[in-house]
Amino acid sequence: MREGLDVPTMRRAARSLQGVHDFASFATSLEEAESTVRVVHEARVNESDSIVEFCIAQNAFLRHQVRNTVGQLLRVGLGRCSVDEFVGLLSHPIAGTAGPAAPARGLCLMEIRYESSLPFAS
Repeated sequence: MREGLDVPTMRRAARSLQGVHDFASFATSLEEAESTVRVVHEARVNESDSIVEFCIAQNAFLRHQVRNTVGQLLRVGLGRCSVDEFVGLLSHPIAGTAGPAAPARGLCLMEIRYESSLPFAS
């Protein structure tokens, strides 16, 4: 286990992200978004050796959503935020309340999937 981080508790918090939620709390700029509701297909925290990895797959992302989510998960792992408080950010969304944002370094976009038939390509 990564020293200082409660990874099992981070995993529990990450699992709460799965499903349909309003992610306004996890976004920093909402003026571009028509809706802050997103569908998370998978959210998990993995650990190997000295690396803790957060993976998320969803239908669309808000500005800084992943960085703010990782920052909030780190607060959970450090005991500064409970899983219930983390879930509360989803249950009672208030713009920009999650975080602080994790640094951009270390973030890696793994894959982009598009629907098989794109309406604008017809």
